[in-house]
Amino acid sequence: MSPNPNAIAAAEAFNLPLTSIIAVGVIPAVTALIVTSLLAKRLSMRGTEITEADIGGEAAQHKDLPPLWAALSGPVVTIAILLLRPIAGITIDPLIALPVGGIVGAIAMGKTRDMGHYFNAGLAKMSGVAMLLVGTGADSQLIIPLLLGLAGIALAWMNLSPNGTQLLSMLGGIALIFMGWAIYVSNVTYVGWGTSPRRIMLSGFIMIACIVLAVMPWANAMLQRLSREQALKEREEERADMTAHLHDGVLQTLALIQLHSEDPATVFTLARGQERELREWLYQERSTSDRSVSAGLKQIAAEVEDEHGKPIEVVTVGDAHPSAQTDALLDATRQALVNAVTHGSEPISLYCEATDTTVEVFVRDHGEGFDIDAIPPDRLGIRESIIGRIKRRGGTVEIVSRAGWGTEVRMHMPIALKSTQGEHR
Repeated sequence: MSPNPNAIAAAEAFNLPLTSIIAVGVIPAVTALIVTSLLAKRLSMRGTEITEADIGGEAAQHKDLPPLWAALSGPVVTIAILLLRPIAGITIDPLIALPVGGIVGAIAMGKTRDMGHYFNAGLAKMSGVAMLLVGTGADSQLIIPLLLGLAGIALAWMNLSPNGTQLLSMLGGIALIFMGWAIYVSNVTYVGWGTSPRRIMLSGFIMIACIVLAVMPWANAMLQRLSREQALKEREEERADMTAHLHDGVLQTLALIQLHSEDPATVFTLARGQERELREWLYQERSTSDRSVSAGLKQIAAEVEDEHGKPIEVVTVGDAHPSAQTDALLDATRQALVNAVTHGSEPISLYCEATDTTVEVFVRDHGEGFDIDAIPPDRLGIRESIIGRIKRRGGTVEIVSRAGWGTEVRMHMPIALKSTQGEHR
């Protein structure tokens, strides 16, 4: 009592309305339902009771069943389309109503990922019915184009491309859909077949809908790929930021503790200060600081001076409002100053110039210099805390170091800035 392929074939073969074929099965279906209910009631209390432990994984499968309204959406849509003929006089071929109902049901039940399997199964069943209809003399004007369209959609939902983008299967599916549409248009346009502008327009809308269905898996695969790449990029940036922060904070504090191991009070102060800073960084929401570039550089230079006991000359020209870019620039500058006071020699200078589009910071010491290419891979002070921080925010870093001349770290960060008057210290 459903518009299944057998009912469709019988209706077409005997030239009977499909609704009449469906109505004939109502009485046998109701009778079978009553008999089945009576037998189930008599047998329900006999034998050994089956628990969820006996059926194992099937219980978990039943929990994933769709809601009743979603399961009924496909059949309801199909029946509604077929009822348009006896109610409103609008004739829609059952070979169109069935796929439409199936697509609606799959979307309602959230089974779009399995759409390719559904199309393949439906195409396999409808192919036999189509051959039966053609063999019994039914008009092939609609059957063959419809099968080509369904085959194109099924091909588009199959993952035939090795890189997982489904591009090749999508293009092949679109080609089959267009071929089916061209055959149908030629059937209703050539002399001897008759001409129907309404059919041509309707077939064009159907072709567009089929192409949209064919493009959906490729578009979904591209969105998932972009989402995965974005997630991987964010995790990599988070890992790099954490590595740089641990290097700048924990590792340097441990180095200072080793340097002052003979002074318990200093060791205690350093450890407690690092503990507070690390807890704040781990458990509080990290947001853009309220320090401008000029104020932040002066504060950082003062802190490095107090920790290492070496003077730093600071000159700033212009200023910039706080942002993620300026925060990264300030953190990188701190590490560059720590490297200068630790490995370089006095005088140590810090110069900053802010324009409307760029902030440039230069950290210079007059030490012996070093070979940048000879830095060991496990040394993260320059590689992650300076270069990595700046590059992740779209900036560039240039390090110039020569023997007998010293080292200069040049950091350039593009950013929209509001320039103010220069300040000197």
